[in-house]
Amino acid sequence: MAATSAELRAELDRVTLDSLRPLSLSLAVLFALLLPFDYWRSSGLDGAHRTAALDALVLAPAALSGWLCGMRRLPAPRATPALAALALLVFVNVLFAARGEPVEKWICLLALFALAVPLHLARRRSHQRLFALHQSALPRQAELQRALEEADQVRRTLDQKVAERTDELSRATAELRLELLERKRSAEERLALQARLEHDALHDALTGLANRALFLNRLEHAWKRTKREPGFRFAVLYLDLDRFKVINDTFGHEIGDQLLVGIGKRLPTCLRPTDTVARLGGDEFAVLLENFANAAETLAIAGRIQAELQKPFKIDVHEIYATASIGIADGVVEGQLPEQYVRDADVAMYAAKSRGTPFERFDGGMHSPALARMRMETELRAAIEREQFFVVYQPIVDLRTTRIEGFEALVRWRHPSRGVVGPDEFISLAEETRLILPLTLFVIREASRQAAAWRQRYPGVGPLLGVNLSPLLLTRPGMASEILAVLAETGLLPADLAVEVTESAVMAQPQVASAMLGELRACGVQVFVDDFGTGYSSLAYLTTLPVDRLKIDRSFVAAMNDPNRLRVVRTIASLAHDLGKSLVAEGVETPAQLEALRAMGCEFAQGWLFSRPMDAAQAGALLEANERACAFPGLVEQTPEQALLAEAARQQDATAD
Repeated sequence: MAATSAELRAELDRVTLDSLRPLSLSLAVLFALLLPFDYWRSSGLDGAHRTAALDALVLAPAALSGWLCGMRRLPAPRATPALAALALLVFVNVLFAARGEPVEKWICLLALFALAVPLHLARRRSHQRLFALHQSALPRQAELQRALEEADQVRRTLDQKVAERTDELSRATAELRLELLERKRSAEERLALQARLEHDALHDALTGLANRALFLNRLEHAWKRTKREPGFRFAVLYLDLDRFKVINDTFGHEIGDQLLVGIGKRLPTCLRPTDTVARLGGDEFAVLLENFANAAETLAIAGRIQAELQKPFKIDVHEIYATASIGIADGVVEGQLPEQYVRDADVAMYAAKSRGTPFERFDGGMHSPALARMRMETELRAAIEREQFFVVYQPIVDLRTTRIEGFEALVRWRHPSRGVVGPDEFISLAEETRLILPLTLFVIREASRQAAAWRQRYPGVGPLLGVNLSPLLLTRPGMASEILAVLAETGLLPADLAVEVTESAVMAQPQVASAMLGELRACGVQVFVDDFGTGYSSLAYLTTLPVDRLKIDRSFVAAMNDPNRLRVVRTIASLAHDLGKSLVAEGVETPAQLEALRAMGCEFAQGWLFSRPMDAAQAGALLEANERACAFPGLVEQTPEQALLAEAARQQDATAD
C-alpha cells in the first residue's frame, strides 16, 4: 500500500511539472518575441534598455523554469511558488512597461495570465482530486491486495495439497502395481501349485509314473472304447518284484527305493508310446496295452520286460539283480468291469509266482487260489476279532544245569474248520495285510500274563519269556512304548521278557532298530538275535547293537553231521563268546547234537529233544517237574565237575539277578 501511495504522488508531481513546463516555455517564447519589439518601440536608448531588461527579467526565469520542469530538476512542491514568482515578474513587467506604453499589450499579457493561471490551477485541482480519489481507493486496493495475497496463499496451499495428493497417488499407484505383481505372482504360483497337485494326485511320488487312479481312469477309457469300436482290444499286465522284501531287509529301504526308480525308468522303454505304465504301490507295477494285434504281442512285450529287468541295476556300490512275476489279463469279457481286469492280472501274477514262471495269462481256473488267499485274509481278520489264536510254549533249557531257563512263546490259530493252523501258513499274510501288529500284541499280552503267574508261583526260578518281533514292527514308531505298556498291564517285569528279532530285520535299518531295541533294553528287556547265520550279518553292527544272546538257526544244528556245517556252528559259537554273548541252539532233536553243542560251550538249547511246543497247562506241569529237578529225567547225565560248574553258574545268575 505504501508503494502505491508513492507511485500516485510521483504521478501527481509529474503531471504538475508537465503542466508548468508549457506555461513557462510559452512565457519565455512570448517575451523573447516581445523583447525586440519592445526594444524597437521604446523611445530613447535608456527606455529601450529598460524595456529589454524587464522583458529579459521575465524571459530568463520562464526559460529556466521550463528547462527545469523538462529535466525534472524542479521539485514538484516548488512548482506553485515558481508559477507565483513568474506571475509576479510578469506583473512587475506590466507595471513598469505601462508607463508610456500602449495599454493593449499588457492587457493581452494579463489576459494570457488570466487564462493560463486558472487553467494551471484547474489542472492542479483536478490532479489533486485525482490524488484524493487515489487516496480514497487505497483501502480498496489494500483489500484487493490482501485478497490477491490470500488468493495466492490459497493457490500455494492448493498447489502443495495437489503435490501431496500427487505423491500419495504415485505411492498408491506404485503400491497397487506391486500388489498387482504380487497377485500375479501368487496366481502363477497357485496355478503352478494346482498343476503340481493335479500331477501329484495322478502320479507316483517316487517314480513319477502314473498311479493307480490315473491307471484306472485310462483303463476305463480303453474299456469304453471297446464298446464303440468292436475291433479294439486292450490288456493289463500286473508286475510284482520277486524277493523285494529281502532286498529291502538286506540293503535298506533307500536302496530299495532307488531300485524301484530304476525299474520305473526301464519299463517305458519296453512299451509303445500309446501304452501306460503305472506304479500301483510297493513293488507292484501295472501296464495297459491298447490296440494290440493279438495275444502273441502281449506275450512278446512281457518277454521284453523280463529281459530288461534281468540286466543288473547299479545302485551306489551295489550291483542288484531283480526278477519279477507278470500276470496278463487280455480279451474283452462281456459284463466285466475295468477294475476286474486288474484283479485278473493280479491273480495271474500270483499264479506265475507259485508256478515259478516269468509270466502267465489269466484263465478262469486261476480264481480258486486267489479266492483261497482272499478267504484266508478274511478269516485272519475275523480270527483276530474273535480271539481264535492261542499261545504255545517251547522250553529253553540251560545246558549247564539241564533246568528250564525260559520259554519261547509261539502263536497258533485254532481254525473253526481246519483245526490248529501253524504260523507258516498265516504269518506272511499277516505281515502283508498289516495284521501282524494286533497279532503280536495279543501274543505278548497273553504270554506276559501267563509268565507273570508263573513268576508268582515260582519266585526264585521264574522263567524268561521269549517273543518273536516281526521286521515290520521293529521300525514302527512307538513300538517300544506299546510293549512296555503291555508289560505294565500284565504285571510282568521287563527283565523277564526277551524280544527275538532276525539279523536281516535288524540290518535293514540298523540305526532305527538299534534305537528301538536300545529303548527296550534300557528298561531291562533282553534282546535275542534269532536265526543267526541265515541272513546278511554285519560284524561292525553286531558289536554295537544292544544284543544279549545269539540263536543258532535250526538248519545249522540239523546239519552238524556235515563237517563243513559243524565248523560253521563252531565259528558262530566262538564269535558269540568272543563278543560276550550267550548262545542258544534251536532245533535240537538228538542227543548227539546236544553233546556237540555242550562241547562247544553252548549255554542254552531248545528243540524237540526236550519238548514240543505245549499249552500253558503242560508248560506249568513241566515247570513243576523242573522244581524237582526232574523235568528231563535221564536226558543228560552230569559229571561231578559239570554239577559243580552248573551250581556255580546258577549262583552267578542269582547274583546277577
